[in-house]
Amino acid sequence: MESTQRRQVVDEIDRIPLKYLPGLLRMVRAFRETVTVETAGASFRQGWQESLEGGTRPASELWDADAGEGTSFWSPVSLDVLADQQGVLPADDLDSVSALWPADDDPDELLAHVLAERSARRGLSRESNG
Repeated sequence: MESTQRRQVVDEIDRIPLKYLPGLLRMVRAFRETVTVETAGASFRQGWQESLEGGTRPASELWDADAGEGTSFWSPVSLDVLADQQGVLPADDLDSVSALWPADDDPDELLAHVLAERSARRGLSRESNG
């Protein structure tokens, strides 16, 4: 059973274009780290032990672009660069996008709600500042 599932995973990975493999690798590592931690307590104890042993790095070093791990967390990235890093392509057909929208959700009602909420917040902020 295990070898069949392993083969299926490998087959799926083989179908992914090479340019998306770095992102997939990050996702797989994050998934593995999530499912292999037994409890929150064990995770805390492991993190505490690592910090006592000096196994921590400053937040500014967590994402090192030179090490092939993407850009620094603190560096702004344009939407075009972000889309390219994540392999997001522009929609060619708006009908295909609208097909993803739930049929019972009216986009006009959503827009009206968002605008009303923004207006209400702006009114509250004016009242608190004034």
